[in-house]
Amino acid sequence: MTILKNQKIIFTTTIFISAYLLFLIQPMVGKVLLPLLGGTPSIWNTAMVFFQVLLLAGYLYAHMLSKLKSVKTQIYIHGTILLCAFLTLPMATLFTPPEDDFSPLTWQITTMIGMIGLPFFVLSTSAPLLQRWFSLSDHPNAHNPYFLYAASNVGSILALVLYPLLVERFLPLQHQSTGFQIGFAILAISIVLCGLSIRKSIIHTSPTETHIPQPSIKTMATWLLLAFVPSSLMLGYTSFVTTDIGSTPLFWVIPLILYILSFVIAFSSRPIITLKVSSASFIVFFLFANIAVNYFLGSHLWQAAIIHGFLFFLAALMCHQMLEKLKPNTQHLTLFFLIMSLGGALGGVFNSLIAPLIFLKPYEYMLALALAAVCWGMHGQKRFFVPLLILLMLMNPAPPWEEQGKKLIYLSRNYFGTLAVREIDGLRTLSHGSTIHGAQTIDQKFKTTPVTYYYKKTAIAQTFDIIKKHNKHAKVTVLGLGAGVASCLLRPQDNLTYFEIDPDVIKVATDKNLFTYISDCNTPVKIIQGDARLKLQKEQNQNYDLVFADAFSGDNVPVHLINVDATRMYLEKMKPDGIVAFHISNRYLDLKPEVGLIAKSLGINAYFKFSEAGKVEGTNLPYYPTLMVVLTHNPVYAKDLMAKGWTLIDVTNNKNRPWSDTYANPLRTLISRDFTSSK
Repeated sequence: MTILKNQKIIFTTTIFISAYLLFLIQPMVGKVLLPLLGGTPSIWNTAMVFFQVLLLAGYLYAHMLSKLKSVKTQIYIHGTILLCAFLTLPMATLFTPPEDDFSPLTWQITTMIGMIGLPFFVLSTSAPLLQRWFSLSDHPNAHNPYFLYAASNVGSILALVLYPLLVERFLPLQHQSTGFQIGFAILAISIVLCGLSIRKSIIHTSPTETHIPQPSIKTMATWLLLAFVPSSLMLGYTSFVTTDIGSTPLFWVIPLILYILSFVIAFSSRPIITLKVSSASFIVFFLFANIAVNYFLGSHLWQAAIIHGFLFFLAALMCHQMLEKLKPNTQHLTLFFLIMSLGGALGGVFNSLIAPLIFLKPYEYMLALALAAVCWGMHGQKRFFVPLLILLMLMNPAPPWEEQGKKLIYLSRNYFGTLAVREIDGLRTLSHGSTIHGAQTIDQKFKTTPVTYYYKKTAIAQTFDIIKKHNKHAKVTVLGLGAGVASCLLRPQDNLTYFEIDPDVIKVATDKNLFTYISDCNTPVKIIQGDARLKLQKEQNQNYDLVFADAFSGDNVPVHLINVDATRMYLEKMKPDGIVAFHISNRYLDLKPEVGLIAKSLGINAYFKFSEAGKVEGTNLPYYPTLMVVLTHNPVYAKDLMAKGWTLIDVTNNKNRPWSDTYANPLRTLISRDFTSSK
């Protein structure tokens, strides 16, 4: 058959499809798990560890399978595993969340094994196995099958680009899963065609084939290091972006695209950037980034994210180009990819599993940058390496996360991120990432005075005032505890229930040595640990006068808490004449139209207000600019809101689809203005 003779097209197409599916499934799996684990950025990093370890297992399998002398036997074995993997599809998209006493990390990994483990394992074998098979053919390019690796990476990038731009926007998760199943079937057929195309053209398996010694331990250790550094940098950079901007597929795939793009350039036959250029650019930009981020940008996180993204890309490109220079003869191709995947997996394990246990702050990113400098020194720059490190130490007299003039009182790190309690000018703050989630003065006279977003002149306080005005015994629930400041917006006769997923936040808010809102204010308080949405679901319907969603992590928007499905449940828990409120203050995302679309789809009016920043009366204590949206059917509440300057959100001409559990489009929420909220 003519199609079987055109081996290059068959192999290139097959490896492209495999890579496309491999990287399409990753954000898809993360999106399924996101609402079940509180929307924390750790979901993606844990998923990346899972994928990297399975990738390593796939490369090991390909390495061992390629040792079999009979390609026919290899085809039969691999074909059988392909069939078994296909029978586990389509991938499930609905799961029961973990129990309270079950580790979210363990639950996530075991769930991923069941939902996609075998198909992902099979996909991960394609790149090394197909390249090895091609090298055994009589094709003129059989001696250099590495061009197939570039095709693989192009497929990877295309999948990562199309997922947030098209797939996530237009297809619900169930349809995405079905589409993946169809693609997997096409891939299985293509892999069989690849095997059949080389059965009668194998020329490199005779006993007289020249044996090339296996690479040395030193060489393999170098491969390992050069693969470890970019992987660790990618996850460190991803954690920064998803903590302070958003934990959605869009912000997951951008660092991964940069990571894969560095592979594409490094392993292309004619790279557009040479190793000499990338190594020189890396060290220059390394010095520039340190100066810019530490001395000029301050709290401008978008700019810092762009600079560090470019630095991460240059480091990854340099390391991967050095890997390409050290690639072995095709006899040891699968060993090369095996060691390379081991380095990537170790980077993931270090960042996601080890670093949170041994570091209270994200030292892992700094460590990976230092190792990138070591790799730069390996590329003939040894005489500059020690002076460079001395220069960097002089440029960083204090660690970059220690904010000037602030006294660090408490620091903790867990699956949900890093919490810090600091004190400056008599104000004690609770922060996650770069965002303040609560503050209290140490001045006894004002210790029960809400500050930041909760002062009496803010839109949040006005919402609570309306509830108190019309209810002698208000019943309120707040999704997100923070420092517990909402306790001081209610009265002794009211009732307040907090939902908080992070046990460290509960520990801090209830520790009288840190914050005393809960203990000093006389509102009866109940704290329920767990994901706010999942726990609230178990509460009695028509139970609350006010359901207030304020469960942000950094500036990371928990999409699973601000969508149609979640809001429908909030309305069920709200009394018929009550209020559902959303705190949407954010430096990067304009959430007002999104909540408006949600309200429109549910047939309820949405009211919006922006309250200006200022100082607490009689003090220098700050309160922040605040954006609030409330949903209510109650005409009395609506009248009070309008009297206080709230406006009805009009989305009549907005034809966008509202966010749901199976659909979200964060791209359309990106804003150019800088909503500076003194965070």
